[in-house]
Amino acid sequence: MMYYKVRNWEKFQHYKNRNPPWVKLHFSLFSSYDWVILTDSERVLALSSVLLASKNDGLIPADADYVRKVANLNSRPDFSALVKCGFLEGPSDISELKEGSPNASTSSLSYLRIHKKEAVEVLEHLRLITGRSFSKYHNIAACIKREKCSVEDCKKVIEYKWREWGPDPKMAKYVDTVTLWRPGNFSDYLDQANAEKAVAKLATKMPEVY
Repeated sequence: MMYYKVRNWEKFQHYKNRNPPWVKLHFSLFSSYDWVILTDSERVLALSSVLLASKNDGLIPADADYVRKVANLNSRPDFSALVKCGFLEGPSDISELKEGSPNASTSSLSYLRIHKKEAVEVLEHLRLITGRSFSKYHNIAACIKREKCSVEDCKKVIEYKWREWGPDPKMAKYVDTVTLWRPGNFSDYLDQANAEKAVAKLATKMPEVY
């Protein structure tokens, strides 16, 4: 069976057993990229997903009819917006979503092996630019596979977003291994970085006007 996974489930929920009587919602959710770009109905689906995920270690069956009945929704849910913004991962076989699981298939995690060297180099550059500590590189490796981007492309995005967000303490925290390499974000940021570079190059060629 195919499942969706709530991103960062392990970071925000710490249950020893399934079926807890309540779940935790961080206040930062309201200012997160995920929440801001969603419609009201998609936000309801996001909260319903969190509640359903509490019954299965952060996983949600990729069965719209089942979710509709269990969550008492008025219409058949469409998870595409939650996947696009990065709130959910998948849908995938359960072995692919539980990274590090002893039953995980080797092919599902092959991109981590193939792109590890590049991802680690990018991760080190992120540490150098931000002065912060990061250890997980799987989002970077996945992005390199998905976008077919180079290490230099990744470094360019890091430097561009740090120039833009670094001076603002509220935004600097988003220069991380999640936001920059989220599906839909990276390609936009790379386009912006390339545009900035093109404008700067053009400005150096323009003759001075007296």
